Amino acid sequence: MIEPIMGEGGIKVIPDWCLRELRKLCNKKKILLIIDEVQTGISRSANFLAFESSKIKPDIVPIAKGIGGGFPIGAVLMNKKVAKGMTPGSHGSTFGGNPLAMTVGNTVVDIVSSKKFLNNVKNLSKYFFLNLNNLKKKYPNIIKEIRGRGFLIGIQLYGNQTKFIKKLMDNKLLTIRAAENVVRVLPPLNVKKSEIDLAIKVIDKVCREIR
Repeated sequence: MIEPIMGEGGIKVIPDWCLRELRKLCNKKKILLIIDEVQTGISRSANFLAFESSKIKPDIVPIAKGIGGGFPIGAVLMNKKVAKGMTPGSHGSTFGGNPLAMTVGNTVVDIVSSKKFLNNVKNLSKYFFLNLNNLKKKYPNIIKEIRGRGFLIGIQLYGNQTKFIKKLMDNKLLTIRAAENVVRVLPPLNVKKSEIDLAIKVIDKVCREIR
C-alpha cells in the first residue's frame, strides 16, 4: 500500500518508474497493490487519480475527501478479482452509499474530471510552481525545496516550519505542516490566478520577515 505522493510524509512524489516496478513486483509475488488516493485523488494532482501518470493498474484504490467537495464521503475502487471477495455483509461504511452523498459525489466528479477543469489545474499549478521556485532562488537560505504535483504542494524549509506557518496564518494564508519541515499548501481546485498571486506575495513577505 502506497501513496503516489506522500502527504504527511512531506509531499514526496513517488516516481512513475517506481510505481511501475512495484506493479511488476506485486504481480510476481502475487501481492495486491493498493494505491492510496485519499489525499492525492479527485484531480488534486492535476490527473483525476495521481497514479494515472505511471500507466499502471492497481488492485485497490481508496478515495475520499475530495470526492465529496466538503461533504463526508468515502469510496473504494477495485478490480474484478478483488471484488469477488467483497461479499454482502463483509464491508460497511458510515458515509458510503447514502443518496445525498452519492448525489454530491456524482456532481463533483462530473466537474473535476472534465478535460477543461483538469487543464486549468495543470496550467495554474505550473504557474504556482514557477513562482514558488523563483522564491526558492530569492531565499536560498530559507527554502530548501519545492515539492509536489498539481495542487498538492510542499515548501520544504531549512528550519522548523511552525513559526513560518504561524506567520502565514497571521497574513490570512492557511497552510498545514508535514514531515521534514515541509509547509503543505493545498489550494482549492477552483483557485484563481489572482489568488495564487496573492499567496505568493504573502509567502514572499513571510520569507522576508524571517530572513
